[in-house]
Amino acid sequence: MLPFLLLVAGVLYVIGESFAFKPMSRLAQVGIPTYSMVMALVALARDPAQLPWLVVVAPVGVLIGWLQATHVQVRVTGDTDKHRRHIVEVRRGWTYALGWVLVFVVGIGFHGVLQGAMPWDEILEDLARDVERDLFTILLFTSGLSWYVYALSGTAGYTYALVLRLTNIHVAEALHEAPRPGESADFRPRSPVQRLVDWSWRRRGEALISPKP
Repeated sequence: MLPFLLLVAGVLYVIGESFAFKPMSRLAQVGIPTYSMVMALVALARDPAQLPWLVVVAPVGVLIGWLQATHVQVRVTGDTDKHRRHIVEVRRGWTYALGWVLVFVVGIGFHGVLQGAMPWDEILEDLARDVERDLFTILLFTSGLSWYVYALSGTAGYTYALVLRLTNIHVAEALHEAPRPGESADFRPRSPVQRLVDWSWRRRGEALISPKP
């Protein structure tokens, strides 16, 4: 009974975090989703027979990520990081919490379709691991997840961040790609996504403040 109560407390804590203002970072909003998508492709390379399912999983993740970004509140702090980018905090809201639940539920659904029904005790264990990964980011890099879980969380996370970067200039500047050592402040971003974000704001007559080396 105690482990179950701890699990419930963990789930409530993770959901509750969606209603508090938390700083955004490139690691959480760009690095981790990118890692998840790369791991999904690596896993699919080992089992190419499941590759067609990616055209189903990826759009679902994109829709969840879009949903998660719909009720986000953003505020700019007075602090800057080492590249002199303004640090922003976001209150992700109930749609983000709902998206977190949906990623888990949809992942269980794809497990049932691709690998067979999951027993109730395994579902609870999977939920506990999800909570642990949300609380301790490092565990994501040590977990061997199914490709569809990586794909769902990766596409949802990347879409969430991209929507905010395209709709809120403060988030776009806070998550802007920084120059590498030796590069000047007017460097050309290497990431195609960063170039898309820059182009989108220029098209609207807004110039993003570039990070400093």
